[in-house]
Amino acid sequence: GQQLPTLKQANQWWQYEPNGKLVIEFLTSLQKGSAQKGESTTAKPDELSDLCEFDKFMDANHQLLFDIDMGPDKVGRRIEGLPTRFIENICLNKVFKQNYDDVDFNQALTCLDYLRDLECTRRNSLREAALTLGISKENWRNVLAEEPEAYRWVSMVQKQELAIESSYAAVFIDLRIWTMVHELQSEPFYKPNVLAMLNTLFPPSMKEMPNDKVDIKTLNKYRTTFYHYILAVESKGTGIVKEIVEKLLDPKTKHSWPETRNHLEGFITLADSMIKEAKAVDGLEFFR
Repeated sequence: GQQLPTLKQANQWWQYEPNGKLVIEFLTSLQKGSAQKGESTTAKPDELSDLCEFDKFMDANHQLLFDIDMGPDKVGRRIEGLPTRFIENICLNKVFKQNYDDVDFNQALTCLDYLRDLECTRRNSLREAALTLGISKENWRNVLAEEPEAYRWVSMVQKQELAIESSYAAVFIDLRIWTMVHELQSEPFYKPNVLAMLNTLFPPSMKEMPNDKVDIKTLNKYRTTFYHYILAVESKGTGIVKEIVEKLLDPKTKHSWPETRNHLEGFITLADSMIKEAKAVDGLEFFR
């Protein structure tokens, strides 16, 4: 079947493809029309509102605009299976570096795609190990009842699964927040490009979550917040973003850069360990 487009491809669609540009231009024009009618567009970026009252992209009447057909020639290239060490080197040593000032956010979308595919590789590796052992979520206890080492390994993997789901969910949200903050600081500020990034990272129509630890309501709240920031920057300039960055650099703040970096390193390390262990399983004899 067709693969999902990469984030980089999605961003390029919003920025450069005629249909993507047209949607942004159309809905932005509605925003301007509302302002001319006297509707308030004062941004309150510190609030996480459930209502996207100024975000025309979230209007249910416009959902058909996002029924996007990327076409078979624009479907994302499957990069699942890239060596973990390669992903680790790119993400930790070249792009999302320890020191925030050294981070290369221009490559953020590519790395987010790499991390998504690392998670796919991890899941597929565990699925293949389960097939090799002849077990499923429903029967593994009975099948492995007389195989204590295999039983212990599967029990451990299930505990790791809970941990890595939380870790990946944190990485999924943290890096999107920081990438959007970086985009808000772009000079010169060009609203259509910033909206393109917002629609890429926090899509107006998102039906599938990466796992149960990420919910659509949370993503919509962050989208609302960043949409308000876009309006504020458009009105007052990129200088207002400085306060956001300073706050997020504080290790005590949720989604801080130190916390984000720790989540990222923890996810890659655990994913690598789980992939290696799963691929080593070649049958029940492996545990005897």
